[in-house]
Amino acid sequence: MKPFITLLLVFSFFVSVAQDLEVPNNSEVTISSDADYNDITLGNKSVLNILEGVTVNADNLNVENNATLNLDGVLNVLNNISVSNNGAFTVNSTGILDVSGDVNVSNNSDITLDGNVQIDGDFTAPDQANVTIDGTVNVDGSFTGTVDGGSGTLSSGNNNNYNNPLPVELLGADIASQEAEVTVTWTTATETNNDFFTLFVSRDMDNWEELDRVAGNGTKSTLTNYEYSFNSEVNGQIYIKLIQTDFDGTTETLRVLSTEVNAKDYRIYPQPLRAGAAWKIRGLDNDDTFKVYSSSTQEIRDSQNLTRGLYYVVINDKKVKKLIVQ
Repeated sequence: MKPFITLLLVFSFFVSVAQDLEVPNNSEVTISSDADYNDITLGNKSVLNILEGVTVNADNLNVENNATLNLDGVLNVLNNISVSNNGAFTVNSTGILDVSGDVNVSNNSDITLDGNVQIDGDFTAPDQANVTIDGTVNVDGSFTGTVDGGSGTLSSGNNNNYNNPLPVELLGADIASQEAEVTVTWTTATETNNDFFTLFVSRDMDNWEELDRVAGNGTKSTLTNYEYSFNSEVNGQIYIKLIQTDFDGTTETLRVLSTEVNAKDYRIYPQPLRAGAAWKIRGLDNDDTFKVYSSSTQEIRDSQNLTRGLYYVVINDKKVKKLIVQ
């Protein structure tokens, strides 16, 4: 018997050209940092682990011949996923799977979806496949097959649903960030008894903080576009969870999104400032602007000759910093 080999992939920051990832037979590979690939293929009886906090992008994914994939991080697949010949694919509770194409499960293979899954194309899982859902699965195309168990939900474009998901047909959701500003957008095709949406933010997908609530449209059969923006208080990877609430209080998690926040860190120095002394803003670029206001919100024209008091420095009409003059 060949020895079971364990490999640890550490990806260089300087790698810019995507390549294929082929996991050798009888080996285990762990992806521990963000990576881009063309095709990912798992060999016979191989194991691929994608750790929590890691984002992997790939064109296609093939899990077959008794291979196993464990997803705890984020996996974005541009085209299709195939799980066949006793393959096993598990999206754990912290995992996020986003597939632009189709997902095909066949030949006694297992797929367990405990996290959040978005499939833009079709999801095919015939009777010989085993499908378990404890998370939230949204299929924009058709779902062909049956769900064998789990307490999660599946909604599909052909209404072959599981666990009776709430009557809000979500066409899509997206997230974008520019410096500290984060914008979440989503579109519903139809809504029935929709009271409101709630947005939550997290840095680790374990601890969630409510951001705000956005009113729903009750019952509506036409497209509705929603948008919500906020300024992130932290840099780095953040996660946004979108939850819908019915008039009877029933809730459903519609989508979990992630983005990277790269906000500038502006600092005023010296602080506190001596009256009449010069001061600067560390981190200010040539394209940045700022204004100085007194504690009574009057704009100060001569910002380099300040008397004693409390001032507010507004940078790019968004970020506010305090300046104390003694």
